[in-house]
Amino acid sequence: MAGVTSRAWTRYLAREFRKGFKEANAELRTIGREAEHPLVQSNGHAFNLSKMWPSLARQTSMSAEYEGGNIIALNGPHFQYTAEVGIGTIEVVTRPCKDLLEVAEIYDTAMAQLISVASEHGAQVLGYGIQPFTPPSFDIMTDKLRYQSLRSSVSEPWAWFTATASDQTQVSITREEVALQANVSNLLAPIVIGLCANSPVYSGVPSGVCSAREAHMGTIHSGTHRHGML
Repeated sequence: MAGVTSRAWTRYLAREFRKGFKEANAELRTIGREAEHPLVQSNGHAFNLSKMWPSLARQTSMSAEYEGGNIIALNGPHFQYTAEVGIGTIEVVTRPCKDLLEVAEIYDTAMAQLISVASEHGAQVLGYGIQPFTPPSFDIMTDKLRYQSLRSSVSEPWAWFTATASDQTQVSITREEVALQANVSNLLAPIVIGLCANSPVYSGVPSGVCSAREAHMGTIHSGTHRHGML
């Protein structure tokens, strides 16, 4: 009975996932970017994003989104700033765009404003894949319900994500393209990681690999779950 319930739940999740994709693109594809950036103090250790939310909101005139009385995001017509797993990480999310030039224009505008406010607070915005000095720890985890839930589910390994930062590109695809896209992306994963690896140093010491972020993720629950290429 448990097996039947599990299979039924899997089919339900698959159907819900499939609904998120259009049957056909009515026009040209769109593209967007979600770029996470570590914030650091002058000594290289993590800077607490919550300290500059009010200043960033005033400078950008963006709408604040709250959870539990705390700002967790600023929303605008073209991009969003949002809190990530670690208090020292901010994510810049663009809207879907018609091409890469439009993505770059929106991203550059968002970054210019972010860097300006960060500088006023004595902080630096890094284009790096991990906090260089502050170790991963639940002490620097952002207080969001989703992250608390994942902490309960994943347990200690979830602390790793409090220090990491990733960069994602989103391209619109149709419902029938999902499987092909997933297979091609898996095949390209080693190449993309090799070209984009950007986290060799964390906790103040060299890790011995170009992408400490990817290498460590491969050890999380490795006895029961796989990470990387399927």
